[in-house]
Amino acid sequence: MIHSTAIIHTGARIGSGVAIGAYSIVGDKVTIHDDVEIAGHKSALKAPARLAAAYRIFPFASLGQAPQDLKYKVKRPGLSSAEEM
Repeated sequence: MIHSTAIIHTGARIGSGVAIGAYSIVGDKVTIHDDVEIAGHKSALKAPARLAAAYRIFPFASLGQAPQDLKYKVKRPGLSSAEEM
């Protein structure tokens, strides 16, 4: 189930049984495997990111983006919830 106010980029890959709540944002190059639940109210997944099956993301989460610490130098933000998917 994907809420009507969720924003899903056309380059995102969404598995079966995924629930994406109100006002959530799923960016380009994001892969969400089966049975993942993303709670509503401004949860955001961006950059190259992969979420393994059966994960739960809670409200106001921001995953796969550069950290707010301006001293942290990273070439490319991103995340993966599993070593090999």
